[in-house]
Amino acid sequence: MLVSYTTKELDLLARLMRAEAVGEGDLGMLMVGNVAVNRAIADCLTFKNIQTISDVVYQSPGGLYYLVQHSGGKHYVLYIFKAEIK
Repeated sequence: MLVSYTTKELDLLARLMRAEAVGEGDLGMLMVGNVAVNRAIADCLTFKNIQTISDVVYQSPGGLYYLVQHSGGKHYVLYIFKAEIK
């Protein structure tokens, strides 16, 4: 199954992969990318509202969400924020 994506989503996925697994090398980053794509294509209750790469990157599991940000042209940082619980 293929996942449609925009240039912005490709950039988001690359930043997520690097931020999550840069210390694990190429294979670790590839595994993070595989998990992200699997979540976008999964047809299950856990990921029912996740249908795009952006949905994966900005999902809010357990009240937390990921925000990937590029810093200084060289470093990728993964921030985790507490989402509002209503």
